[in-house]
Amino acid sequence: MRLKKIFNNLNLEKIGPFIFSGLASLFSILTSLLIARPLGNVLYGQIQYYIGLITTIQAIIKFGIGAIMTKNAQFEKDKKAFFTRYILLFDVISCLGIPIFIGLSFGLLSRLDNNVILMLLIYLGGYVFAYDFIVSCYLLSIGKATLHTFIGSFLPKFILFVVAIVVLYTKGADTLVDTYIYIYIAAYLLSALPYSITLYKKTNFRFSKKEISTLVVFEMLTMTQSINGSLSRVIQGQYDVYQEAMGKSYNGILGLSMQIVSMAIIFGSVITTLQQPVFAKYAHENDNEGLIKSYRQSLRVNAYIAIPFLGAMIIESKNILDLFGSSYNDAESIVFFCLVAANTFVIAISGPDGTLLNFAGHEKTMVINGIISFSLFSILAFSLKTVTIYGIPIALLSSSILIEILKWIEMIKFYHVSPIDYKTGLVLIFIAALTFLAFFPLKYIDNKYIWAIVNVAVGLSIIILNFILTPFKKDKYFFRKQK
Repeated sequence: MRLKKIFNNLNLEKIGPFIFSGLASLFSILTSLLIARPLGNVLYGQIQYYIGLITTIQAIIKFGIGAIMTKNAQFEKDKKAFFTRYILLFDVISCLGIPIFIGLSFGLLSRLDNNVILMLLIYLGGYVFAYDFIVSCYLLSIGKATLHTFIGSFLPKFILFVVAIVVLYTKGADTLVDTYIYIYIAAYLLSALPYSITLYKKTNFRFSKKEISTLVVFEMLTMTQSINGSLSRVIQGQYDVYQEAMGKSYNGILGLSMQIVSMAIIFGSVITTLQQPVFAKYAHENDNEGLIKSYRQSLRVNAYIAIPFLGAMIIESKNILDLFGSSYNDAESIVFFCLVAANTFVIAISGPDGTLLNFAGHEKTMVINGIISFSLFSILAFSLKTVTIYGIPIALLSSSILIEILKWIEMIKFYHVSPIDYKTGLVLIFIAALTFLAFFPLKYIDNKYIWAIVNVAVGLSIIILNFILTPFKKDKYFFRKQK
């Protein structure tokens, strides 16, 4: 009866972001499953190299404008004018970045073979990705969370899935690699452009010193906090060249691992994204108690879903990689996968601490955190290059551990309270123990179809039990109460 009551009280408009995020994650993993196997790790690694460049470019040229949209658009009287000013600024910044990227490509990106057309296509891919992101951030801030997720996540991944599969199975693997960037550009452009045209409004293209200062801070936040994952594929791809001559691409394995584990935090990412305007509101009202309570609840709700996913992935890593073919399931690939999953686990159980600090007025602190994280990642990534093939995932994991510890220390300093109370800590330990006990025996199931069905059934059961058995009553109704 309790579950029936919860279901009846759910507002589909409120759970829309979670539905579309789930579907986006499904199409994303289906795309990887259906193209990674026939392409093999070398060709798939080449695609991951392109994606790494595209996502790195978008992280830089969006110049923190997405965060500005999410944080401030909700407080603006003329929202369309606000949107138009910043999207025009984004266009100007993007144009200025073209010669810089091409110049750097000739000197640093040997895998692009000095191909100017390819450089421009990759840059355009970064532009449309960033454009889609900014539009979706604006929609989130003005209360259209479902549309935000539909445009920013579901639609482009659905288009990418459909077109990539059609090209692969009609034209072949080599054609897919050659046309993947074109497909990527079309997917994100078709997702954001039609709706965003309705948002444009004639306005003055002027920015105050305070606005420029805020932009610079958010750009530094974006570059130092979100660039490690993207840059890792670029660095790995660069010193994969000599390994590919022997038929092996660790970039393909790295990219596939990141793609798979992203499924575990897709709902957590939505939860964190939805909390951004909430944190901004609490900070605006100087409600520190509300901030901490909201943070802890977000951490727990994310853990109810993410820990079972990630636990199963680590415990059954070989079974999962077997699905993608023999070029991904050797011992080295399993270690790659487990290190990437461990990195994601650290981020998941830490909760949206960085989001809270960003949207509660501690941007400068987060800039310092980002610089520390990026510096450690870069030092380890390059210094371990000739020491171990696992340099990139080790660099990612090490930087994540350090920065999450720093953020918790800073939360204690700013709010004089532990980010996680003992009750929440016990809940996390219980979920982790339950996950291990439930999934460990499943790794020995030989039939892959039975194995997949049992895993889905057990995973869903654990997630449902987490929400039913939680001692935090408000967590049971978290999704129903989202605005």
